[in-house]
Amino acid sequence: PQRVEFPLDLDLASPMMAGAIVRAKGEPKTLLPANEGRKKRLVLGPRGEAVRHPRERGGAPASLLYVSTLLSERPTVDQALERLMAYRTGHDARTVGAKEAAAALVAAELLGWVMWSE
Repeated sequence: PQRVEFPLDLDLASPMMAGAIVRAKGEPKTLLPANEGRKKRLVLGPRGEAVRHPRERGGAPASLLYVSTLLSERPTVDQALERLMAYRTGHDARTVGAKEAAAALVAAELLGWVMWSE
Protein backbone atom coordinates (compact mmCIF):
# COMPACT_ATOMS: atom_id res chain seq x y z
CA PRO A 1 0.00 0.00 0.00
CA GLN A 2 1.02 3.59 -0.58
CA ARG A 3 0.27 4.47 3.01
CA VAL A 4 -0.80 2.78 6.21
CA GLU A 5 -4.04 4.06 7.71
CA PHE A 6 -3.32 2.65 11.15
CA PRO A 7 -0.26 0.60 12.20
CA LEU A 8 -1.16 -2.59 14.01
CA ASP A 9 1.98 -2.77 16.18
CA LEU A 10 1.46 -6.44 16.90
CA ASP A 11 4.00 -8.28 19.02
CA LEU A 12 4.65 -11.51 17.15
CA ALA A 13 7.41 -13.08 19.27
CA SER A 14 5.11 -15.11 21.51
CA PRO A 15 2.94 -16.35 18.62
CA MET A 16 6.12 -17.33 16.76
CA MET A 17 7.29 -19.40 19.71
CA ALA A 18 3.85 -20.98 20.04
CA GLY A 19 3.83 -21.64 16.30
CA ALA A 20 7.17 -23.44 16.56
CA ILE A 21 5.72 -25.73 19.21
CA VAL A 22 2.58 -26.41 17.16
CA ARG A 23 4.50 -26.94 13.90
CA ALA A 24 6.78 -29.45 15.60
CA LYS A 25 3.79 -31.25 17.13
CA GLY A 26 4.90 -30.35 20.64
CA GLU A 27 8.63 -30.98 20.12
CA PRO A 28 10.24 -27.71 18.93
CA LYS A 29 13.69 -29.19 19.51
CA THR A 30 13.15 -31.09 16.24
CA LEU A 31 13.26 -27.72 14.42
CA LEU A 32 16.81 -27.08 15.65
CA PRO A 33 19.92 -28.46 13.95
CA ALA A 34 20.00 -32.23 14.48
CA ASN A 35 22.76 -34.62 15.56
CA GLU A 36 26.12 -33.12 14.55
CA GLY A 37 24.35 -29.81 14.00
CA ARG A 38 23.88 -29.54 17.77
CA LYS A 39 27.58 -28.69 17.91
CA LYS A 40 26.98 -25.62 15.77
CA ARG A 41 27.41 -22.37 17.62
CA LEU A 42 25.04 -19.46 18.04
CA VAL A 43 26.36 -16.30 16.43
CA LEU A 44 24.91 -12.91 15.63
CA GLY A 45 22.31 -13.19 12.88
CA PRO A 46 21.67 -10.77 10.01
CA ARG A 47 19.22 -8.82 12.19
CA GLY A 48 21.10 -9.35 15.44
CA GLU A 49 21.72 -5.67 16.08
CA ALA A 50 17.98 -4.96 15.91
CA VAL A 51 17.42 -6.68 19.27
CA ARG A 52 19.01 -3.67 20.95
CA HIS A 53 16.02 -1.52 20.03
CA PRO A 54 13.00 -1.53 22.36
CA ARG A 55 10.62 -1.51 19.39
CA GLU A 56 12.18 -4.73 18.10
CA ARG A 57 12.07 -6.44 21.50
CA GLY A 58 8.50 -5.37 22.16
CA GLY A 59 6.85 -7.73 24.64
CA ALA A 60 9.02 -10.70 23.72
CA PRO A 61 9.24 -13.39 26.41
CA ALA A 62 12.28 -13.18 28.68
CA SER A 63 13.52 -16.54 27.38
CA LEU A 64 13.68 -15.18 23.82
CA LEU A 65 15.42 -11.98 24.91
CA TYR A 66 17.93 -14.00 26.92
CA VAL A 67 19.06 -15.81 23.74
CA SER A 68 20.68 -12.59 22.50
CA THR A 69 22.77 -12.28 25.68
CA LEU A 70 24.38 -15.67 25.04
CA LEU A 71 26.02 -14.65 21.77
CA SER A 72 29.25 -13.35 23.30
CA GLU A 73 29.92 -16.88 24.59
CA ARG A 74 29.23 -18.55 21.20
CA PRO A 75 27.49 -21.52 22.86
CA THR A 76 26.59 -24.65 20.94
CA VAL A 77 22.90 -25.30 20.36
CA ASP A 78 22.88 -27.81 23.23
CA GLN A 79 24.71 -25.42 25.56
CA ALA A 80 22.25 -22.65 24.71
CA LEU A 81 19.33 -24.96 25.53
CA GLU A 82 20.91 -25.80 28.90
CA ARG A 83 21.55 -22.15 29.71
CA LEU A 84 17.99 -21.19 28.79
CA MET A 85 16.54 -23.90 31.03
CA ALA A 86 18.73 -22.67 33.90
CA TYR A 87 17.74 -19.02 33.34
CA ARG A 88 15.71 -17.22 36.02
CA THR A 89 14.62 -13.59 35.96
CA GLY A 90 14.45 -13.55 39.73
CA HIS A 91 14.58 -15.73 42.84
CA ASP A 92 10.90 -16.68 42.65
CA ALA A 93 10.71 -16.75 38.85
CA ARG A 94 9.34 -19.75 37.03
CA THR A 95 11.69 -22.09 35.24
CA VAL A 96 12.05 -22.20 31.47
CA GLY A 97 11.07 -25.64 30.22
CA ALA A 98 12.70 -27.56 27.39
CA LYS A 99 9.90 -26.72 24.93
CA GLU A 100 10.05 -23.01 25.67
CA ALA A 101 13.86 -23.01 25.44
CA ALA A 102 13.81 -24.74 22.05
CA ALA A 103 10.99 -22.49 20.80
CA ALA A 104 12.98 -19.41 21.88
CA LEU A 105 15.99 -20.56 19.84
CA VAL A 106 13.80 -21.31 16.82
CA ALA A 107 12.10 -17.89 17.04
CA ALA A 108 15.44 -16.07 17.53
CA GLU A 109 16.76 -17.75 14.39
CA LEU A 110 13.59 -16.97 12.40
CA LEU A 111 13.77 -13.34 13.53
CA GLY A 112 17.37 -13.20 12.30
CA TRP A 113 18.69 -12.38 15.76
CA VAL A 114 20.91 -15.48 15.77
CA MET A 115 22.14 -18.05 13.31
CA TRP A 116 24.00 -21.35 13.53
CA SER A 117 27.69 -21.40 12.60
CA GLU A 118 30.48 -24.00 12.51
